[in-house]
Amino acid sequence: IKRLNIKPEISYQSVYYDDTPNLNEGELGYFNGKKELNTLAGNLRAEFLAFGKLRLISAIRAEKYNYPDQWQPSWQFAGTLPLSENTLLRAVYSRANRSSFIINSQSDYLWDRSSRHMFPQEVHFGGNKDYDLMTTDMVEIGFRARPAQNVLIDTEFFVSENRDFGALLPFYSTVAFP
Repeated sequence: IKRLNIKPEISYQSVYYDDTPNLNEGELGYFNGKKELNTLAGNLRAEFLAFGKLRLISAIRAEKYNYPDQWQPSWQFAGTLPLSENTLLRAVYSRANRSSFIINSQSDYLWDRSSRHMFPQEVHFGGNKDYDLMTTDMVEIGFRARPAQNVLIDTEFFVSENRDFGALLPFYSTVAFP
């Protein structure tokens, strides 16, 4: 629409893992059955050219996983402004989420260490279906200049903040004394 460009998108992804066909009878696997991970997402991207020079871009996305069962928003707001034919100023503010990871959400692994005569004797890695996904917020300011045909100078200053790091941790462990 004249100087405004809008792009919507909807997506659905589904994947499953099943380790039981690769296990012998009585043998334990990593998932011990069929585990499924689904993602439903929608996003909207808009680009606008203001005053013939200032390019504004915004995008928002929301993803819904089956684990964790909640909507996860992410976004990006960016702007570029040519200061001259050979220089450009840009700024960005964004948030990104790590997608759901089947290892973190649906692990069911029992590590039997009893034959090693070491402690702990058993360690169970169990998934957390309601864990917080890692999130990164970032602010960036950049400057690009081309003082000569074969010289390009590109400078960026940015800061990012990360939270809710994920790790596969034991759900429980057992110790038996001789």
